[in-house]
Amino acid sequence: MNIAFFITNHGFGHLMRNMPVIIEILGSGHDHLVVVAANPHISLAKEYFRYEKIDDSKIEYVPFDTDMGWILESGSLKVDVPELEKAVSKYTTEWPERVEWAKKLFAEKDIDRVVVDIVPWALTAAKEAGIKSFLMASFTWLEQYQPYLSEDILAKYRKAYKDADKVLMYKLHDEMIPELYAERIDVGICARTMHPEQVEEIKRKAGMPIVFMSIGGSNDGIKGEIEVGNLPYIFITTPGLKLVGKNVWNLPKEINNTQDFIGAADYCISKAGWTTVAEMLAAGKPMALLKRPDVIEDTQYIKRLEDSGNAIGIYTSELSHIESVIEKLKVVKNKKNIYKNDYIAIAEIISRKL
Repeated sequence: MNIAFFITNHGFGHLMRNMPVIIEILGSGHDHLVVVAANPHISLAKEYFRYEKIDDSKIEYVPFDTDMGWILESGSLKVDVPELEKAVSKYTTEWPERVEWAKKLFAEKDIDRVVVDIVPWALTAAKEAGIKSFLMASFTWLEQYQPYLSEDILAKYRKAYKDADKVLMYKLHDEMIPELYAERIDVGICARTMHPEQVEEIKRKAGMPIVFMSIGGSNDGIKGEIEVGNLPYIFITTPGLKLVGKNVWNLPKEINNTQDFIGAADYCISKAGWTTVAEMLAAGKPMALLKRPDVIEDTQYIKRLEDSGNAIGIYTSELSHIESVIEKLKVVKNKKNIYKNDYIAIAEIISRKL
C-alpha cells in the first residue's frame, strides 16, 4: 500500500504529531510513503528520523507550500484580520490548480490512501481521484476562520472538508461543525514518546527545578524581555521568548526532541498549541497556557483543561511576573495518563485493508 501524507505548514506541531503515526506505519511494512510538506518541515522530519534512528528510505519527500494558517501581527499572538483575509482569499483561488497537481502526484506515485492534517484542498483532490482519505484533526480552518472571514470564503472550506471519507478526531478537539463529518472516529492524543535517558540527563545538568516555555513556531515571537536571572529555576525556552538570565537555556529552532525537555520539566508555560499540550499531558506536567481570546482553538483547549484541573490559563502580560505564574502552578495537579497516546491505533486505522 502507498500512502500520501499532506501536512499543513502552520507551525511545526502538526508535523510532529504525525511522526509517531508515520513511524508506526513504516514499521508495518508498507511499500511507499509520500510526505507532502513545506521545505522547513521536510528538513525537520528528516532530522527527527535520524535522531530516532529510523530508516526513512521508504519515504519520498515532496516539498510543497501546503497551507495558509494564521497571519499574526508582528511581535504578538494577535490575529491580523485584514492581512489574513487578503492572504486566504488569494490562497483559495489557487485550490483548483493545487487539486490538479495533487491528482497527478497520486497517479505518478500510485497512491492508495491519503492522510490529511487539515490541508483542505488535498481532500478534494483525493475525492476527485477516487482515493480513500483521512482527515486528522483537532481543529479545522473552517471554525477557526469563522469569526473573521466572509461566508464566500468559508463555503470553500466547508465544501473541501466535506470531501473527507473518514475523520479522526483527536481528544480536546474544537467543537467542529457536526454536519461536515459523515464518518467520524474519536481517538486519543498523539504524542512523541520520551527518551528516559535523555530526560534524566537534562535533569542532571539542570541541577534545580526546570520551567519549560514555548510559544510555538507559527508566530515571530513576543515583544519585550523577561528577567528571570534571580529566580531559583532553570528556564528552557524555544525561540520567540526573550528570557534574560544565566539560568536560561535557549533551544534552537531545529530542535527535534522538545518532548524530552517537557519530560524533564517541573512546570510548563506554553501557547496552547494542540501538539505541545498533548506532550505535556502525556508527561503529566502542570501547565500554564497563554490565552488568546481571538483564537477559538486555544480558548476551547484552555477552558477544558482548566475545568479538568490539568492547567491554568494566563495572559502574556503575566509573563512579566513569572514567579507568580509558577506559584500558581504549584497547586496544579496534572492527571497523568487520563489521555491515551493513541498513535498505534491511529496507524492501524489508516493502514486497515478496505
